[in-house]
Amino acid sequence: MNPNITRGSRIYGLLAYLYGPGRHNEHTDPHLVGSWDGFAPDPGRDPNASLKHLANTLDLRPSQLGDALHKRHVWHCSIRTAPEDRELTDQEWDMIARRVLHAVDVSLEGDDDGCRWVAVRHAPDHIHIAATLVRGDLRKVYPRNDYLKAQAACRELEAELGLRRLNPGDRTAAKRASTGERLKAERLNLPDSPATPSAPPYAKPSPQPAPKRTSSPTSPAPASLSGTRRDPAATSSDTPSPSPTTTPPSGTRAAPSPPTSPCPRSAGPSRTPPPR
Repeated sequence: MNPNITRGSRIYGLLAYLYGPGRHNEHTDPHLVGSWDGFAPDPGRDPNASLKHLANTLDLRPSQLGDALHKRHVWHCSIRTAPEDRELTDQEWDMIARRVLHAVDVSLEGDDDGCRWVAVRHAPDHIHIAATLVRGDLRKVYPRNDYLKAQAACRELEAELGLRRLNPGDRTAAKRASTGERLKAERLNLPDSPATPSAPPYAKPSPQPAPKRTSSPTSPAPASLSGTRRDPAATSSDTPSPSPTTTPPSGTRAAPSPPTSPCPRSAGPSRTPPPR
């Protein structure tokens, strides 16, 4: 058995879908197989009952909270058997719904103040559980790890009822396609393909090896690296000769160049030293 859990805020909209014809007219004979007290009105089998009457009965306690009500107070769980399993009776489906609700701490066995719920069957192979998460003492209920707890309860029920036993979920399978994705695939006539998990956004790309630099065998090696010395005679005409300098004749002293001041003063009247 495979449970699927969702949360919402409108119990009437959920009941309208469960008792309606379905998206492709696949719903047949919708009716209750169980409820919190066993006396909930059944619009599918009782001509005097209506969807609004059942919705108001389930929403009685949430309406008493007023503004203190949390938005997603509608708990919805669908449970489906495998195609090769036998068809279960309404009494067996009632027992399955109570065991799952007890496992997820929504409605404990023997607790008169537990959350109100109903189990609707509109197909031979599955049921839908609809519950409002407000207790009789007006305390709000927040199911923790409800999906894992429902999975564990279904594994136990499979062994008791002789149904196909699935492996316990370890949360490593590929993510299932959403309703919008499945409807889009039907509109575009896309082939069914298993979903493949995408790489996480934080994954770093694998480093690529740097290309090796290879020298061309036909390129000539530079002269400075070839290991041979150039002929000075061949390069004497290319090398510029130093400019000649004039030297004074022997026996004569070259006139010293006048000193230059790094910060010459501006020209002005000459000053003569006073006589001693």
